[in-house]
Amino acid sequence: PRLRLVAVLRSLRIENLVLIRDAELAPAAGLNAITGETGAGKTILAQAIGLLLGTKGDTAAVGPGAAEAYVEAEFEVPDGFLDDEELSALAELAPAGEDDGSLVLARRVFSDGRTRAYAWGRAVAREDLAAATERLLAMSGQFEQRRLARPAYQLDVLDTFCGEEQGSRRR
Repeated sequence: PRLRLVAVLRSLRIENLVLIRDAELAPAAGLNAITGETGAGKTILAQAIGLLLGTKGDTAAVGPGAAEAYVEAEFEVPDGFLDDEELSALAELAPAGEDDGSLVLARRVFSDGRTRAYAWGRAVAREDLAAATERLLAMSGQFEQRRLARPAYQLDVLDTFCGEEQGSRRR
């Protein structure tokens, strides 16, 4: 059987985060690499993803003149994704009757540094948001080349991409 690549991250929306007033990114299916000149916004993009991964928000994240910064990601999730016990709090918030295979996660940073996390527009714990995002999104920066060069790490990435059947074989 042929492996079908699925666009896991359908879109990433950023509002008033540091110097980005309003931006939307729609990655292609599979691996995406973000490159650019110094000052192009790569670090701010990484900061947006970091917020979804549960990093602490602070006042410096909010753009000039804005009351808050907002980051929202829409993910395409595999069947049974929310069945994991650690994601049960998110599963309870899933919109009834709308099983289109998507999960919308967001984080808001207020000008005083407080943050709020959301799933489908409803408040969730930051830890629950981070747990779901960690299962859906992998991000590597230029300083992680040592980890990426390790055969054991490469095998873990490939096995994760191949799914549970491969994980069973490996175990």
